[in-house]
Amino acid sequence: MYNVWRPRKRPSKKILDSKDKLFGATLANLDLAGLNLQNAKLAKANLSHTNLSNANLIETDFTEVSDFTKANLFGANFDNANLIDARLTGI
Repeated sequence: MYNVWRPRKRPSKKILDSKDKLFGATLANLDLAGLNLQNAKLAKANLSHTNLSNANLIETDFTEVSDFTKANLFGANFDNANLIDARLTGI
């Protein structure tokens, strides 16, 4: 059959555990789609223009003005995440 669309296999991504400290990390313009960031400490992180679609962000700490400006959050799971003072402009 010709012209049949087939999804590409994505390489597996590193799973971050709750011990990882990403306070103030610059993660702007990255493709983090589907990444497991459960319980990560991302307070004051720069996630602007980052693809976080379908990411596991359960119980992740995004406090103190984490920047999500124009980030792709489609399908991301923010259950019990801390978003106090997070910047959510243009999403």
